Amino acid sequence: MGLDSYLYSYKGKNRKEVDFEHSGEEEELHYWRKNPNLEQFMSDLYFEKGGKGVKSFGNIDSFNCCKVELKEQDIVTLRTLIISDQLPQGGGFFHGGNSDEHYKEETLEACKDAMNAIEEGYRIYYTSWW
Repeated sequence: MGLDSYLYSYKGKNRKEVDFEHSGEEEELHYWRKNPNLEQFMSDLYFEKGGKGVKSFGNIDSFNCCKVELKEQDIVTLRTLIISDQLPQGGGFFHGGNSDEHYKEETLEACKDAMNAIEEGYRIYYTSWW
């Protein structure tokens, strides 16, 4: 068990930026295994965009198996935080230890791929499972 995170691109429409369903095919852009600080960034973004989370452990709202759409500005913010080593500190029993340095180049590449996909008319979302 542990934190598995995914970045997807898709074409389609959805009415909200969190917890949405979409029509159309999706493509996995990137996969991370146990990247807790990236997960914390995405969780914060999810709740900022109005996500309600799912009830888990002690009936606490958590970001688990939820979707958050990333807009261009979200990706720019993420990239800036990665470059400056300022991702928010995350953690959890299943999330593993700080892996920012291990995933730094890969995550920057994922940001680049996501921006390219947006330029080609795709939408981007992040989801995770732990």
